[in-house]
Amino acid sequence: MGNFTDPPPRPIFPGMKPHYKANNVAELLGVVPTLLGFRPADSLVAIVLDGKQVALSARLDFPSDAACAEAVAILRGVWPQGASGFIIAYTGQDPWRVLARCERAFPAATVIHVDGRQWRECCPNGPLGSFSEANLGVPILRSRDELRASLDSKPTPEFGVELQRVAKLSAAERVGLTTALAASHDADSAVGCAQAAVLAAFADCRAALTESLTCQSAPEQLEFWRAAVRCAPAEHQLHPLSVLGLVSWLCGNGTLQLLCVERAAQILDLRMGDLVGAPGHLDPRIPPLVSVLALINAKAVPPTQWERLRLKAVA
Repeated sequence: MGNFTDPPPRPIFPGMKPHYKANNVAELLGVVPTLLGFRPADSLVAIVLDGKQVALSARLDFPSDAACAEAVAILRGVWPQGASGFIIAYTGQDPWRVLARCERAFPAATVIHVDGRQWRECCPNGPLGSFSEANLGVPILRSRDELRASLDSKPTPEFGVELQRVAKLSAAERVGLTTALAASHDADSAVGCAQAAVLAAFADCRAALTESLTCQSAPEQLEFWRAAVRCAPAEHQLHPLSVLGLVSWLCGNGTLQLLCVERAAQILDLRMGDLVGAPGHLDPRIPPLVSVLALINAKAVPPTQWERLRLKAVA
């Protein structure tokens, strides 16, 4: 069973600058809200490692004993066979029946119970530990619902202006502006965010973005693309949402990536499962990048596989 004892694996959180290294369980727990983007409550959180790096995170509502088998089945869908990691119960109730099922299903995982700022590892009678939330200068919201609401459309006057202006640009000018905006990634620039939201609707601009994005560059762009999504009217959110979903995945923020895919499915009036399929058999309204993100979610693909998927995303 994986743990932080001899020697500690020191998981690296790629979505943070500089990369954050957790040396023990307390440090790991202190950074989970930053990794998820919100403070989990009544939750079952899975953190999957790829070597020493966090490959992905997933969060479920904490299940009842009756729903435990279903929760384990969902986790199997995101947990690569044989992978190590952590399954953390954030609850004030007794979690050990659920955690025992998880431990049997994922023998390389460490199971942890968190209640407030205290935690126990592996068993109900283990020693209590405490932790403090890490302050990494990254906004942390209070709940998943608040994280979902951070994607809500709040159109700005700048969007309408840039929608007309960008339409007059040549293809080369659009791509050049896209590249410049990605380099500056100023989330406080209303004009820049509006331009990014408009430009994301053009396939050549999305291709330029996906060709340049890496796990190293994505964290700097997360808040910029979230702001771009918010500034667009709902009917124009699909493409900037797909870019934000990609950036979130490359940062290791699986929750935000999933929320982007869910919102895309809602905009398209489709089920999540409808977003994944063989080329030529998908609804033609589904952008390739949205389909790739849905595939990433369905197959629990880690960001380390980005180079393999890049060509599909820019198709």
